[in-house]
Amino acid sequence: MARWCTADMKLQPFEKYIGDDAVTNYVGIRVDEQDRKGYMTSMKDVQTVFPFIEDGIDYNGVVKILEESGVGIPDYYKWRSRSGCYFCFYQRPSEWVGLKENHPELFEEAKKYENMIKRLVSYLHGDKESHWKNLKNQRG
Repeated sequence: MARWCTADMKLQPFEKYIGDDAVTNYVGIRVDEQDRKGYMTSMKDVQTVFPFIEDGIDYNGVVKILEESGVGIPDYYKWRSRSGCYFCFYQRPSEWVGLKENHPELFEEAKKYENMIKRLVSYLHGDKESHWKNLKNQRG
């Protein structure tokens, strides 16, 4: 099962975008990650393939492909264990530190998202008075 953010912010918009078109969807899960599920759909015209699994390519194989192609390893792997959204709350503490050190502007943006979510959760759990008070204070 996909995380809510993957389902709502990536998969549903993808399915809406492709509509009824016949597409081949390539999922980049490696052979050493077969415990992950990847994108599967019930849409009849979407064929999902797993080329790294089919070709037996593991982490070192992906690194080799990136290096030999001239693309290289993305800079964010200097402090991150995987790709993903910079504001992902599933990041390790060391990845938050890396984000702050390497991209302080994105770190500050991530803090804004976190505060927005905190306010929303507070509102949904019945603290509507504090929610409106906070909004009023932010607007000045």
